[in-house]
Amino acid sequence: MREFGIIARVKRDPTPAGSQFYYIEDMITMGKEWPIKVYIFSPTNWLAGEETIKCFEYVDNTWCSSIRKIPTIIYDRYISKTAEEEERKNTFLSYLTKNGHNFSTPLQLVDIVKDKLKFHNFLSKNKIPSIAGLKLKQATEADLNTLIKSNQAVFIKPIQGSGGKGIAVLIKSNDEFVLKTFDDKVIIPRNEVLAQLKARFNPERYFIQAKAQLIAYENAPYDIRVLVQNNGKSDYQITGLALRLGQKHSWVSNLNSGGRGIALAEMNAYFQRNFNKTTDEITQDISELCLNCCAALTHEYGDFIEIAFDILLTKDLGAIIIEANTKPARWIFNTIADNYKEGTSEHKLYKSIRQKTVVFPLIFATNQNF
Repeated sequence: MREFGIIARVKRDPTPAGSQFYYIEDMITMGKEWPIKVYIFSPTNWLAGEETIKCFEYVDNTWCSSIRKIPTIIYDRYISKTAEEEERKNTFLSYLTKNGHNFSTPLQLVDIVKDKLKFHNFLSKNKIPSIAGLKLKQATEADLNTLIKSNQAVFIKPIQGSGGKGIAVLIKSNDEFVLKTFDDKVIIPRNEVLAQLKARFNPERYFIQAKAQLIAYENAPYDIRVLVQNNGKSDYQITGLALRLGQKHSWVSNLNSGGRGIALAEMNAYFQRNFNKTTDEITQDISELCLNCCAALTHEYGDFIEIAFDILLTKDLGAIIIEANTKPARWIFNTIADNYKEGTSEHKLYKSIRQKTVVFPLIFATNQNF
């Protein structure tokens, strides 16, 4: 029987995978029909140079631990919280690479998606609709003038940020500019804008990006999260779509920042009114965009297990990719299911979508020809 190794943050028993334990437990219990054993382990439990590691296995609704040989197939769900953790993880991944372990997502692909500037350059090279970004260190007054003149607003984003954290927005207001962060608002004279941006944000770790031409929904921002998964036969499928609606007058839509999940079907009237398209037509446009990007990524880096895209619907460019995530969560589908009464067709639909997306990694690991 194949073994599937999941790298995750490990805590104490009885829920060793911390906040991800319910996802991994559901993967194991819902995917019993797939002939594969799942083990969880962490870089923090690895002794450098060792081919064995402390693993956790979910058996009869109980987590059990044992020292085992590291599985050949690796599914990386680990997110470092400190520089020390990142260094230790990278050392572990380097060891696994040198010793013939197979990653469900190539490490080069993970790196390029995590770096938003590199990812936007990849999209541009492959003529995939997006909005270019410019590293803050390289930005000039002319660059800023061009972005502001065209868009009246500019985002300042961390190059390797996630969950909407660290994002600020610069808005033109007459001859002044307003810089908004999640907990502050500052008025900046025009002739001081670039200098203040470079003083307030690390120029090496932040980039500037024009604000997309959007049509807000009830004064709230939104994007569309699209989950694409591979069944292990180079067959990429759209397994889940959900609209993330931010809070009113915010500029991010992430669930971690107060956003909420909505079924695309609920937005049909909005889509028809503003884009002259039905939900089905919008879904078709988005699906083609995401599958084209997956084809380009596969051509460049090889097969991968899954990726989530964040899509914006713009007035001038149509559907565009704003960023991607190689370690996507699935809980948005449960939150949408909870918008409906239990037992209704909508509730059942989104519960089944989550179940399918949770089990899909086991399908990939079973079918992939490592």
